[in-house]
Amino acid sequence: MHIEWYYWVLGAILSILFLAGALFLYLRGALPTAPEIPTLPLPVEPILLKYASATTIHPSSRSIADQPKEWRESLRRSGAILKAAGVKEIILLHGTFVGSDPINLVSSMKSLFPKLSREAEEGMGRRMKGIIDYVAQDNGNFVPKYIELLEQGLEAKIPVKLQFWSSANHHLGRLEGAIRLLEKVSVDFPQSQSDRILLIGHSHARQVFALFTQLILGSQVSTGLGSDLWQFAVRERLATEELRTKAKHLRKQRFDFVTLGGPVRYPWTYIPDMRVLHIVNHRGDNSSIAEPWAFWKGSGGDFVQQWGMIGSDTLAPTPRERQLNRGLDDLLGKGWHTRLWIQSIVRRERLGDFGRTLLVDYGHEQPNKNNFIRAVFGHGVYTRFDIMHFQMEVICKYIYS
Repeated sequence: MHIEWYYWVLGAILSILFLAGALFLYLRGALPTAPEIPTLPLPVEPILLKYASATTIHPSSRSIADQPKEWRESLRRSGAILKAAGVKEIILLHGTFVGSDPINLVSSMKSLFPKLSREAEEGMGRRMKGIIDYVAQDNGNFVPKYIELLEQGLEAKIPVKLQFWSSANHHLGRLEGAIRLLEKVSVDFPQSQSDRILLIGHSHARQVFALFTQLILGSQVSTGLGSDLWQFAVRERLATEELRTKAKHLRKQRFDFVTLGGPVRYPWTYIPDMRVLHIVNHRGDNSSIAEPWAFWKGSGGDFVQQWGMIGSDTLAPTPRERQLNRGLDDLLGKGWHTRLWIQSIVRRERLGDFGRTLLVDYGHEQPNKNNFIRAVFGHGVYTRFDIMHFQMEVICKYIYS
């Protein structure tokens, strides 16, 4: 019952956003221009796939011993490919609204109590994430049991870790997420230059990854978006010069990024020998959604991936956060702007200009008139237990084979 309540509340929130967009469409000023994204000589033509599997996970057990032989063999093959490719660690990042501070409760408490310790912040964040995991389960969310089962199933002695970030739906939340990720990676690596790190992120984790690449490049250059982000982060005490120095040593580390249903927002930049793969739930013969507003129908795929475009951010609760987001607007484009958001949706574009995109028809996992809220409008399929083996097969084929 509690799960049904969660989905209906989520549906109500999204419906309110649509009504607000229609109301303000003609009440706003001229559209601002988005930050220019450089044209890169990378393959951008999508690959159209269909979900197909001869096996599925046990309907109730999450123990590796209870899973079908074919399911375990699939993951074991993926583990062997990852090991042969030199992958030493897998890091999973959740998306928006399912993190440790999705509604900025912790940041608001910190604003009221400036002397709140880092330990207290992290404690509140862990409790918040625990509540969200209990409600959302594996629907658009990485739960601890998912991490455990994936690591056991790969049988490659590759640690699988979940990296937390606030999951707040604005620039500042994502920049802080990228900084936290940089802190983590700078501790675990660099190791051998042949070692690789596989990072898999759902939804707006795509923006966290994009900012992560900018910060690594910006640690070594004095101009460009990455350098501007560092100046902003150090000036506003979001990061330190010491971390920037550590980031310089990650320039030669090997990173592989996989995004799941990530909206196309922030520009990426090169890290040597990096690999980028985007997976999007999609139905159709081309890369456009046939009906961008018909989210209640059983067609189209992932609507949230479209709704998360430029202009879709929510307002932060504290004055300081709102001020910082306005400053980041100048670097990353308007975070909250209704007309710009509507304009980005009606373009019906799935593809960015960085990395390869797989448009996957998940078939029975698509939303329909009975379960479109439960399916989070096509956005929840990527993190479900029953397609874990398929996702890893696809990742291994298109990144490491």
